[in-house]
Amino acid sequence: MRKVNLLILLIFSSYPAFTFGETNDDRLRQAFVQFQAGQYDEAASNFEKAARSSESAAAAQVGLARVLIEQGRYKDAETACKKALAISPLDPDAHCVFGHVLRLTGRYDEARTNYRRVVDQQPAHLEARLHFGKMLWQWGEKQQARQVLQHFIAFYKQHPNLTAAELNFVAQACVYLERVRDANNLFHEATKTQPDLWQAYVPWGELMLSKYNVPDAQGIFQDALKANPNCAAAHLGMAKSFRPSSFERAILLAEKALAINPNLIGAHDFLADLKITIGKSEDALEDLNRALEVDPKSVSTRALRAVTFYFLHNDQKFKEEEAKILAINPKFGGLYFQIAEVLARRYLFRESVDFYRKAIALDPGHWAAVAGLGTSLSRLGKEDEAKQELERAFARDPFSKYVGNLLRLFDEFPEYKTHKTKYLTLRIHQKDDAVLSGYARHLADRTLGDLLQKYEIDADEEIILEIFPSHDDFAVRCFGIPGAQAFLGICFGNLVAMDSPRARSKGDFVWGETLAHELVHVTHLRLTANRIPRWLAEGIAVYETTKAHPYWSMNLDLPFINSFQNDRTLPLNDLDSGFNRPSNPGQVTLSYFQASLIVEFIVQRYGREKLLATFPKFKDGLKTPQVIEAVFGKDIDEFDQEFGTYVKGKYRFDQVDYHFYPHELADSSGDPEVKLLEQLEDRHNNPFLNFRLGLYYKKEKRYDEAITYLLKARELFPEFVQKENPYKALFEVYMEIG
Repeated sequence: MRKVNLLILLIFSSYPAFTFGETNDDRLRQAFVQFQAGQYDEAASNFEKAARSSESAAAAQVGLARVLIEQGRYKDAETACKKALAISPLDPDAHCVFGHVLRLTGRYDEARTNYRRVVDQQPAHLEARLHFGKMLWQWGEKQQARQVLQHFIAFYKQHPNLTAAELNFVAQACVYLERVRDANNLFHEATKTQPDLWQAYVPWGELMLSKYNVPDAQGIFQDALKANPNCAAAHLGMAKSFRPSSFERAILLAEKALAINPNLIGAHDFLADLKITIGKSEDALEDLNRALEVDPKSVSTRALRAVTFYFLHNDQKFKEEEAKILAINPKFGGLYFQIAEVLARRYLFRESVDFYRKAIALDPGHWAAVAGLGTSLSRLGKEDEAKQELERAFARDPFSKYVGNLLRLFDEFPEYKTHKTKYLTLRIHQKDDAVLSGYARHLADRTLGDLLQKYEIDADEEIILEIFPSHDDFAVRCFGIPGAQAFLGICFGNLVAMDSPRARSKGDFVWGETLAHELVHVTHLRLTANRIPRWLAEGIAVYETTKAHPYWSMNLDLPFINSFQNDRTLPLNDLDSGFNRPSNPGQVTLSYFQASLIVEFIVQRYGREKLLATFPKFKDGLKTPQVIEAVFGKDIDEFDQEFGTYVKGKYRFDQVDYHFYPHELADSSGDPEVKLLEQLEDRHNNPFLNFRLGLYYKKEKRYDEAITYLLKARELFPEFVQKENPYKALFEVYMEIG
């Protein structure tokens, strides 16, 4: 997600490190060491054995409970806590750890009571105080929470030689007190004092994630895993850090966390959130139901259920979930924040603005929601309102790289020139203005004029085109952070942002094609209210751009044919995954090409009116299988079969042999001409063998024979336009013979 909800993250973070008094029981001491190293089974065994000693029984049961919590064995942990309290009814550690169990299983009132009991009896018990303050904060009682947590600041000032565990507690309190610099310094000091303190690395890494500092977050989580390879919360933190760059890796890491702790609510929530993002709402519900079996009152889980029902257009279920959440926590702005985040990720910025505002109304201090509101407003082209909200968020959270980067970029906008054309407003940096703006305006107006007429769209809404001389500035405009080298341009709806030619190395991309491609997106995003699936959006953009400018074709016919004949192309219902979760480096570009062929098939087989008929269906929220059935009168599997038949006809699979095996000709012995002629006796309709023989004759200056075979190769496969191709070879032959 763009903005990590720090409060939700900390609810499910690993428990703070604990100290224990001197004991003569070596087994107990060994158990604590094993626990800290992540050797949970060994630690549990030793704690159980140590519990048989009357001297250390209570401490051993508390230690055992901590181990069991890390493994997600909450019922067993509760039993251990109760045994400890039976031995020592006033033991503050036992009450505190029991509070953890109660909190993790949804018994929030009892958990708060336990934490409060410890704090009242022993005000300096930092672990219980921290969790009590956190729960107050999460339930919207922020003034009282600050009073409870402010104790940590006084404690730090009064005690100059704190242990690593104590520094960790103070650091976590500082996060809630919005003393981010202090928190960062204290986490650093704690882990420097005790390098194996994984309980400090986890909240520290989560803090970095919340500020969009992914590299530091990953390094910190790695340090946690060095200390404790079985720290489920650290694996989950790593999963979150990889979400922007690799869905597959994020999923694997979250699943690894669940292998250690099957009841880790945050991991179930995370996997569900990923599935919601890619439109697999029904699958997400399965993850969320598993989480609710552990904690029926998990507001983060129920918020995601509400999101799921919202996108499934199940208003009754959504309202039921909304009521349950607000009954549990009347000030939980995370409900509307979650919905807003998913809406924004789906480019539904107008709708996201409404939900960000609802989140802020419920929780005025939800600075991530304020930042999200500013971001969505900026993508609607409302820079003044956006900047106001972003500045408000940055004033309270000045360490957010995302917000800081956007504000810096907006501060540089006075260096950009603005031009009005017939169809859009162009914003271009002064260093590019003289050279590029004329071409950009001409190409944009010509492209938009044709598209608006073709798709019967009124030119009444303002379209903004922004061209950035620095790729990092473009990336900040789109993602809040530099990088994202795979992207050249992005269309948010009526706002298009893109690299200028100077933002990339010479020859990296065809700038005019990128501009035309992004402007195509303006049309179908408007007609579907930004609800078009990725496959159709990219398919139309490639199709229309190539139709208008054939020399901008992707020229991926050969790789596509190879994939199609080897059953490696994706069915339509899964085609979006080729963009969002590619299984190999070439799958993204091949998915663009396949999608464009599907659009070509629709137009040629059914007519453009059928393509246009899909737009209102998607606008109403229908999914691809439903739209295919409604518009084309067949299920999606039948549609796939028809498309397959179209592909076979387009590339004349019954007349052309596209198979070529270089190893068949790899043997250097013998005459190449003889080998190729032998191959062509049985495979005369193979364009590649004809091409190879034509090249051989060209090399031997037997030009008449070369022309014969090169023409045959071109006739068999007109789309044969790789680096070495029949067109180039024929040109060179004709030049030789004059």
